[in-house]
Amino acid sequence: HRYGVKNTFGSLIEGMTGKGKINVENLGLVNIIAEDMNDTSAFAKVLDGALTYSGFRAMDRLGKNTALEAAFKMNKGLAKSQKGVAKLKEKWGDIYGVEFEGLVQDLQAGRVSENVKLLMFSELSGHQPISLLEMPLKYLENPNGRVFYNLKSFTIKQMDMLRQSVYDE
Repeated sequence: HRYGVKNTFGSLIEGMTGKGKINVENLGLVNIIAEDMNDTSAFAKVLDGALTYSGFRAMDRLGKNTALEAAFKMNKGLAKSQKGVAKLKEKWGDIYGVEFEGLVQDLQAGRVSENVKLLMFSELSGHQPISLLEMPLKYLENPNGRVFYNLKSFTIKQMDMLRQSVYDE
């Protein structure tokens, strides 16, 4: 939906193997499933083991790698035309400021620079809660109550993405 059928299905093999230009290792997200599960308590250790042995962690990694590679391909494709660069500038120009031209050059060359990594992190965080940026205010204000958000932040993020895609657009 976000990156196009061609980019997504074309990235599936890279997602399975982790051999794409960009993946969870590049971004330091190997053991991050969702921010609400970034905990060191005994409960979190049990949950981590369950997620690993059930195959959930592997499926999450596949999803993240596929999304990252598809986003990279989409943005790389946009950087190849003036119309696409205008779309990139509309969405990311203010954020990158003077570094925007460097970002476009890196995308055109297929380079995974720090700016491209930041772009891919931002793309991924647009549909998965991988950092505190995506967490609700009550989660941030109540460290002892964060356990109640376990495995719910992903659904909240998906509902927000659906609202943005359907209602706002």
